[in-house]
Amino acid sequence: MKSRMPRSSRRPLSAPPAPLDEKVEKTRTAIQERGTDAAVLPGPEEPRELAFVKADSPCRALLETMNEGALSLTAEGIIVYANPRFLQMTGADAQCILGESILRFAAESERDKVRTLLAASQNGPQQAEILLRTLGDEQIHTLFSMRAFSADGVSGVSLVVTDLTSVQRQFAELEAVYRTAPVCLAVLDRSLRILRLNQGTAEILGDAPARLTGRPIREAAPAVAKLLPPVFERVFEGGEPVFNLEITAALDGEPHVERTWIVNCRPVMTENQELPAISLVMTDVTERKRAEMERVILSRAIEQAAESILITKSDGTIVYANPACERISGYSRAEMLGQTPRLFKSGKHPDAFYEQLWKTVGSGNVWHGSTINRRKNGTFYEEATTITPVRDAQGRILNYIASKRDVTHERQLERQLRLAQKFEALGRLSGGIAHDFNNVLGAILGWAELGEEQTEPGSKLRSYFEKTQAQAERAAGLVRQLLAYCRRQILERTDLDLNYLASETVAMMGNLIGKQIEVKTVLASDLLGIRADAGQVEQVIVNLCLNARDAMAEGGRLVVETRNVTIDEIYCESHTYFRPGQYVQLSVSDTGSGMSHETLDRIFEPFFTTKDIGEGTGLGLATVYGIVKQHEGFIHVYSELGHGTVFHVYFPALAEPAKAVPNGQKIERAAGGRELLLFAEDHDGLRETICDSLSELGYRLLVARDGAEAVELFSANRDAVDLAILDVVMPRMGGPEALARMRKIRPGLLGLFMTGYTSGTEMISQLESENTSLLQKPFSTKQLGAKIREIFDLIARANITSS
Repeated sequence: MKSRMPRSSRRPLSAPPAPLDEKVEKTRTAIQERGTDAAVLPGPEEPRELAFVKADSPCRALLETMNEGALSLTAEGIIVYANPRFLQMTGADAQCILGESILRFAAESERDKVRTLLAASQNGPQQAEILLRTLGDEQIHTLFSMRAFSADGVSGVSLVVTDLTSVQRQFAELEAVYRTAPVCLAVLDRSLRILRLNQGTAEILGDAPARLTGRPIREAAPAVAKLLPPVFERVFEGGEPVFNLEITAALDGEPHVERTWIVNCRPVMTENQELPAISLVMTDVTERKRAEMERVILSRAIEQAAESILITKSDGTIVYANPACERISGYSRAEMLGQTPRLFKSGKHPDAFYEQLWKTVGSGNVWHGSTINRRKNGTFYEEATTITPVRDAQGRILNYIASKRDVTHERQLERQLRLAQKFEALGRLSGGIAHDFNNVLGAILGWAELGEEQTEPGSKLRSYFEKTQAQAERAAGLVRQLLAYCRRQILERTDLDLNYLASETVAMMGNLIGKQIEVKTVLASDLLGIRADAGQVEQVIVNLCLNARDAMAEGGRLVVETRNVTIDEIYCESHTYFRPGQYVQLSVSDTGSGMSHETLDRIFEPFFTTKDIGEGTGLGLATVYGIVKQHEGFIHVYSELGHGTVFHVYFPALAEPAKAVPNGQKIERAAGGRELLLFAEDHDGLRETICDSLSELGYRLLVARDGAEAVELFSANRDAVDLAILDVVMPRMGGPEALARMRKIRPGLLGLFMTGYTSGTEMISQLESENTSLLQKPFSTKQLGAKIREIFDLIARANITSS
């Protein structure tokens, strides 16, 4: 496409023209006069136009968009076309530049070089660095690339001008990068001498780059060099690069510190495909490897931790759960991912609890607390939880990490400990009350019994004594329940068949349980025996059955079951109040109303009851608990509201089944005698009552107010006393110590201890030694007389046998 302009409108170039010969000048003038951006080249006779850069040609479009300057020249260097990039570089006008000589845009010192290039280009492509002169007299470092061409019988030269200023700047920048790179960079020749290295390499080798250049690598870095010869040989011989080779070595400056590098080695090829050198890149990854190892250890620690680790997004979506979380919750990791912690919600916390939790962590604070969650199988577990926000560099919360420790077992132990401490405290209180109250009851019973004996049968006065005695017996029963709870009763252990006792007791309770309740017994045929107090075990069965009856006001089913069980150590790990061994299990279950968790925590407390006022004392289950514990047994309860309750009682088993043993006989009337009794009791009322009762039975008495006085009386009558009857707990000196001192004076002295309270089974076993018996307060005159007579009769039979 032609583009003509009137000659008067052309702007002359501001730079002075370079001198041209006559032929060149004619060609330039012809091009300018024709005002075309086509090529006007000298022909055989006169200049002719050759439109080889038409505006609509693909070649023209390419030239117009190049980043380098592109020109078409005549063989003499006259410009017949210049692209926009060259115009931008020189500041020339598109119309004014046509017909000008390329020499005009070369610095004066470079013009001969340009002429030489023009001439040489006729023989082949040529390149040279030329200082380009702009119309503003600035100089640009460029690269001229020339190549001759011919078309339609005319010839010319194509010129590409590359601005080397940016290239030099880029080279300088690359040089700076090479010099300061935080990796080891070096170039080695075939003799493995260092041709070049960067500052990072020099610093690691501990010397200046200038002193290291030219030295063999085996001298500069012997520890590293020992590991690399096979690599160098592979690159030099095969011409193939080696990537990501990991080596570990200690440098001379730090012989005790091993460092790890990743080595990359490439061949350095010339244009002739020769391989004179190799480039070596070594990246120190010691810290990265250490960090990776720490991450691996941390990851494994999290994976193998006993605590649950849960990671969520800021919106609560679960993105990670460790194996402990799977094991404790029952959900697999796949089931948890994508869910929220609502998956574990138990319903045991109010909404306000969760609102406060999210408010705390949402504000960037750490939350500590205890949560009750629900497993996949529906059971509950308690966790001590810490939730920590994770922030990015800008302080935004990205994730939350929840570390959760299953404390269900610990909480059970704490509750058991608190319960045991509570029971112990209540036991001490109850025992103290029982001790004092028993003395009062003993006096009331004794006087009522004496009064009854001395009044006419059927008289009104006798009925008063009988009613007094009945009420005192009822009060004594309450005291016995308290003593059973705090495990302070005196047990009369025998080998028992629990099947016989259970069947007899359930049969006896038929009317008490009621017809609206179905009663069933499931008794093991091979049941082992137990060593226990028959009356106490009977009380356990009665109380559990009555408790079940009261839970089934609308009727239901009551099952009493026995079986042999073995408790192993694995079971004891989760039920710490058990001990391994062989046990006989007594189970009493009902289909009643069941109990809440809050009620279950308190059912064994004395005087705790869910019944209305006047319907129960709250001592039934407390008594059961105390009796079972005093028999070295255990009790476990499971209950759910609306689904009934089951009590499992475990008694230590004997090696063999036991024979059925009926309960004791009723004492009708006390027998008397003429023996001399030494009696010591600190309670005035009880002491007076017992003295009157024993006198009525015909016994002779020496009476003391405490153990010390009893020892003095015995010392004065050492050969006359037949039996010492002593209260266990007295001021100045108790009964056991007093009897021990008396036996030092006269070995073999018969002893009878009276007690309303003892400190446990160990104390009882100490009291029930040879020639010593024990009588539980409160007791009647008949019981006291029978016990005394039993002691004397046993001694008499023993004397007859020995003779």
